[in-house]
Amino acid sequence: EFVHSAAISNTVITISALVQYAGFYAAQKHPNLNAPNTDYIIAVLFLPMTLLGAKCGLLAYRILSSSILLLFLTIVTLVFSVLTIMKGVKLFQKSAPPPRAIPQADNREVGQYGIPAIEAPPAESIPLFPIGKISFMLFMMLMILLADVFQGSKYTTSILSISNCGAAYFIIFGVIVLLTILCTFVSYKIVKQDTTNANLNLDSLAMIKIMFIAFICGFLLSSTGLGGGMTLNPLLLQMGIIPEVTAATTVFVLLITTIATSVLLTLHGFMPVSYTHLTLPPSALVQISVV
Repeated sequence: EFVHSAAISNTVITISALVQYAGFYAAQKHPNLNAPNTDYIIAVLFLPMTLLGAKCGLLAYRILSSSILLLFLTIVTLVFSVLTIMKGVKLFQKSAPPPRAIPQADNREVGQYGIPAIEAPPAESIPLFPIGKISFMLFMMLMILLADVFQGSKYTTSILSISNCGAAYFIIFGVIVLLTILCTFVSYKIVKQDTTNANLNLDSLAMIKIMFIAFICGFLLSSTGLGGGMTLNPLLLQMGIIPEVTAATTVFVLLITTIATSVLLTLHGFMPVSYTHLTLPPSALVQISVV
């Protein structure tokens, strides 16, 4: 059934992202900076709305019919496929070698061996695993999971004895929305203070776009099982993030999000546990062979 296929897809994406991150991206260095290849600053910016989208997608998963979700999935797939192709064409055009410049006389102070003396600024070293930022993202994930435990579902009893879809249920949901917006604001402040992303354009319009795409990414993951790479990758590339960092950052965001959505789908009784042992081992073996 459609409801079960989305749940299985989330677990497969989780295993795939875990193998890729742990086996390749986690220890990879940035090609141009003294920093990890995974941009945890950008991940902090995306994750709050991605997790909120996953929470809302789970609600849609329970309310909407499979035909409506499939129609939504088809439309989003077409739109983001076109955006990805357009961005790929632009990157290909920019990758063409520029014309060779005519050497000009250099009047700067000449150093040893006739090479102009240039005092290079010291490179800022960024930890390979920024514990504070990773802890903040794990806190957001646990916040979403705890809210679901407090609310309960059709298959699980609320630890606060809250009736399913009652007034208290939606009050907790509203609190989660407010906390997520607050976390997004905190993430925005963290990004603005980060010197490695000083060239990013994060005006009001850009932030609205980031929040919307991140929300759609989480919504699709929990409601249809569609991997969020096709939604996050085009946006990160448009923000000016290089492809290597885009791939690593997307994998990390998907890892955190799909862990949350897989747990949520299991708590709500949508995870066909009897089928997972047939899909997870082959997925893990394929990813390990690729890495």
